[in-house]
Amino acid sequence: DNGQLVPSAQVSLASSRGAMDTITPQFVYSDYSGQAEFLVTSIHAGTPSFTPTVEGKMVTNRAAVTFVSAVYPPYSAGSAVPLTAPANGRAEIMVRVLVKDVGGVQMTGRLVTVTSNRDLDRISPSSAVLDRDGVAGFSIASTEAGKPQLDIRADGVQIWHQEFEFTKVPVSLDASRVVASHTRAVADGTSAVTYTVSVRAQDNSALPGREVRMTSDRAAD
Repeated sequence: DNGQLVPSAQVSLASSRGAMDTITPQFVYSDYSGQAEFLVTSIHAGTPSFTPTVEGKMVTNRAAVTFVSAVYPPYSAGSAVPLTAPANGRAEIMVRVLVKDVGGVQMTGRLVTVTSNRDLDRISPSSAVLDRDGVAGFSIASTEAGKPQLDIRADGVQIWHQEFEFTKVPVSLDASRVVASHTRAVADGTSAVTYTVSVRAQDNSALPGREVRMTSDRAAD
């Protein structure tokens, strides 16, 4: 009561949320300067208040702290539907990103970004905010066959995603076209004719990244 320091007094600390917060140790004796320290951790977001008790008497002064939820990758993931789609630039794979904190609670309002390791993958949108269910949705289309490696991050924390694949679209020989820049040229060894080959699928969509070779029916050309 006179404001003097009291060493060797038994001190405990209690949370307004009970067992939701972890306090270590359960009690301690004040040191020579009359102070006692506790370590408080929690996996639950919120603003609890902490009340110390000294020698069985509750201290009227209270201290509050705000615990902010953090992304916990083991509880978060990106799922893909369907797992395969043709690499025609139009067929889409939907990626649903669910983000939870360390307490297993869905997080809301956090920014999620998605990028790919491949230039020909189109991701829409490139970023989104988690809805009230802790989910953000993205669509991915590509003209490149194979399995993209996505970099999904929520609040900057990387999230695992389910593997999916874009399958190679067959070339249609009927839909593909060859066009020559000239129908006549001087056979002097220097005058050139430019051939443009348009590689197409059956639905007439362009197929980038395909190997094209040109041969002549005359061995000397």
